[in-house]
Amino acid sequence: MSTKPILLLDGGMGTTLESLGADVSNPLWGCQLVHSDPETISSVHRGFLDAGADIIETATYQMTLDLLVAQGHSVDQAKTIMRSAVHLADAQTKVTNRPKVVALSIGPLGATLQPGQEYAGNYPSPYGPFSPSTSISTSTSTSTSTPTSVSPPVPTPVSTFTATSTLTSTSTSSTSEFVTSTNQCPNPVEEDSAEEALTEFHLDRLRVFALHEPTWRTIEWIAFETIPLIREIKAIRRAMTRLKSELEITYGTKDGDGEIAYGTDNAGGEIIDGMENGQGEITFDSGDKHRDRKKEARRWYDKKFWITSAYPLGQHGTKSPNGQSVSTSTIVHSLLDPMIDGDTPNGVGINCTNPTYLSRLVHEFTQATTQSLQGTTAKMETEMDMDMDRPYFVLYPDGGNVYDVVTRQWSEGKLAPNDWAAGIASVVESLKNEDAWGGIIVGGCCKAGFNEIKALRTALDEIS
Repeated sequence: MSTKPILLLDGGMGTTLESLGADVSNPLWGCQLVHSDPETISSVHRGFLDAGADIIETATYQMTLDLLVAQGHSVDQAKTIMRSAVHLADAQTKVTNRPKVVALSIGPLGATLQPGQEYAGNYPSPYGPFSPSTSISTSTSTSTSTPTSVSPPVPTPVSTFTATSTLTSTSTSSTSEFVTSTNQCPNPVEEDSAEEALTEFHLDRLRVFALHEPTWRTIEWIAFETIPLIREIKAIRRAMTRLKSELEITYGTKDGDGEIAYGTDNAGGEIIDGMENGQGEITFDSGDKHRDRKKEARRWYDKKFWITSAYPLGQHGTKSPNGQSVSTSTIVHSLLDPMIDGDTPNGVGINCTNPTYLSRLVHEFTQATTQSLQGTTAKMETEMDMDMDRPYFVLYPDGGNVYDVVTRQWSEGKLAPNDWAAGIASVVESLKNEDAWGGIIVGGCCKAGFNEIKALRTALDEIS
């Protein structure tokens, strides 16, 4: 029996809301129900917990202050709505018999654009090389223009499980049909400038939650998901470093009204004891005394985070200057290299990807991570450090359908829940004894609903 923790994540919020009859045509793709119909959001959280999930994500994937203000809310109202999404999730964890934790869902900049760019990563200036006057429409209230573009449709792979639960795939389209040109900036100076703009985008969003202590204490993980660009991966790492530095000051500082004192933000969250460690956090015994020791040393406000990306057609969204997809090892390097400016994520992996591509991608991830950690070992002084820094592998593929970001429609091709779960569990089983990983977090993304997560719970219990 493996001592490596295997934690079950929930399924897709937006598509589950859609299956329950909710209107998800809003730019927030269902997240607006946090304000207009919170009970429906709560029922989705409750359904995934009843199905056996250990971790549930907040309904905040598309949420930003700008998008909510564009919906007619004031800035203060928008902050309250964003924070209430965390408390809706937390409230449901309190009525379960087993320890459950809340992960704050943070989507990429591409999730706030129309059409969505979380697959292709074609970002407008200042976030990327594309002119905002000709390429992409942003959905924020601060946008200075409303141009449009059409992303090439993603072809539908045929998804099947073989008799040995190995996923296979066929596709009738070449990779070049997905993105036909590079989405990297033409020179290092512009690339760094775009990365800085993305850093500020994510940092501003994180502050809404982090500067309100009751909300921030509720969160165990931050889930940066469907991140399409290496530039944005690096920006997230940089944003997390800056946020931690700010919070080290903020949670030891109190203004005269007892409110958080940070810049001009008046978040209304009281400072109770900013340096108290571990209060309200749920932890899992990993079976690794070094990793558990690191958990004990973590300040309560220093949140664990993972970064995952979608792999449409089995390839990452970042394109090289000649239009080719970058390798998995390049992605892993951007995630885990300690020499890159920014915190190293506690989990890395794959989300919102057709299951047909998992076997190859998981193998490549494991191989690249092993090599990355071996290289890191030479820079560390003790074996304990190596044990402490093994990331979780985070895996939550979609249900087998393919999403068209332009029409906002799903293809046919969804797998039966038991077949989907058996295939995912077989991938997890192959990872249990891989030294690269400190643990495994596995669940579902779009089109993975209550039945899929329940079936996956059963399949994971059989291999644990």
